[in-house]
Amino acid sequence: MDAKAFSTDFGTLLKIAFLIDDWDQVKNPGDIGWEFLAYWYAGNGDSPLDDPNHTIEYKIGRVQDGRTTVDISIHTPGWLPYGPEYHRFTMCLVYENDAWRIDDWLNKDFEERGFNPSMRKDLKDCIKSFEKEIP
Repeated sequence: MDAKAFSTDFGTLLKIAFLIDDWDQVKNPGDIGWEFLAYWYAGNGDSPLDDPNHTIEYKIGRVQDGRTTVDISIHTPGWLPYGPEYHRFTMCLVYENDAWRIDDWLNKDFEERGFNPSMRKDLKDCIKSFEKEIP
């Protein structure tokens, strides 16, 4: 993980989550673990970037109080067997330490299906679920 890409807060949440996942894998060998840590773009499946004809569109939001968003749409016309698909995300950014840093990652497709779209919220929820188990 390139910590420079993330805000201090979000990067810390990621580090803690990966440490807990490593600890949990030692405690429960063979378990899948926290899959969501690996599936930011496509869920449990192939990467949309594997489609040789994929295109990516970015829409930068308005900057306000050192924060902005970037809406990302990945079009996969050769996404077989499902046909053309759009994968939609929002990257939340904060201006910190003289650069724009990722402060959350939202999966819009998850949200439309009724799931939590926020990586930040998933990290906090998973960390909280282990707080009484960690020595």
